[in-house]
Amino acid sequence: MTEPGTSDQDELASAISDEVHRIHRDSYGYGATDVETYLLDEHILTVLDGIELSPGEKVLISAGRQELVREVRRQFQLSIKPTFTAAIERVTGRRVLAFISFTHLDPDFMVELFKLAPDGSDPAELEDAMGG
Repeated sequence: MTEPGTSDQDELASAISDEVHRIHRDSYGYGATDVETYLLDEHILTVLDGIELSPGEKVLISAGRQELVREVRRQFQLSIKPTFTAAIERVTGRRVLAFISFTHLDPDFMVELFKLAPDGSDPAELEDAMGG
């Protein structure tokens, strides 16, 4: 038996997965073999499994420079944070307070974590609390 609201949650998770995957494809030129999103109260966790690596990243990894690949990807993700934030806010209707991205190599996957403002919170109060 399906719990009330479960299909709405599934649709929301699917929409978030689609958006995050689209951003990855648009930004990196390729995506992942599987994308799954988990809704956890005021947190959203999206896992991109089987990420594709560029030929340059593969060369660095084979030369033992995995940490450099992770750091470049981390910096790139931070640079496109506004794109991720806008997409999550548009899909959820809630403000994103924080964003964390992590890349794991062998196996190759990425994790995107979003912390949302409390549901129903006053945007003006959030601006004040965040120094806006």
